[in-house]
Amino acid sequence: MEELKKKSGGKKILNYLIFLLIVTITAYFWQLSVRDHPSPKNIEKEAYINLVFSFDNQEKIQLQYPYSVASPDNLFSITKDIAKTQNWTFNFDNYESMGILVTQIGADKNGTDQKYWQYTSNGLTPLVSVDNFYPQANDTVEWTFKLSEM
Repeated sequence: MEELKKKSGGKKILNYLIFLLIVTITAYFWQLSVRDHPSPKNIEKEAYINLVFSFDNQEKIQLQYPYSVASPDNLFSITKDIAKTQNWTFNFDNYESMGILVTQIGADKNGTDQKYWQYTSNGLTPLVSVDNFYPQANDTVEWTFKLSEM
């Protein structure tokens, strides 16, 4: 009888160890899966809009602006916020139905030497005013003070 108890006790321990091993392996792979596929909340925390400012006769200034899926900002608001943060002069004209035109960032003012502020997004020129353009996460927006192409 004692021999039977020893066998059944050893079997219980073996079953318990196998169960623990299965739970540990499952938890390990589940944790890997969560880390490899971050939740949208984690993605939003890490998302930025890349901005490049090319002032007249100066090196480019590269900055990042936090992107929010819940409340995305238009390029006008983003540029205005950055100008304030950087202590740059920022002026614009509001043409109501046509939208807002940025007329000055820093010391560079539209019309100086026939140069104007122009923006591109991911290398392309959007055909909308800055108040109607909403950059997406990881976009690169470049503001350039250059001769008008029109």
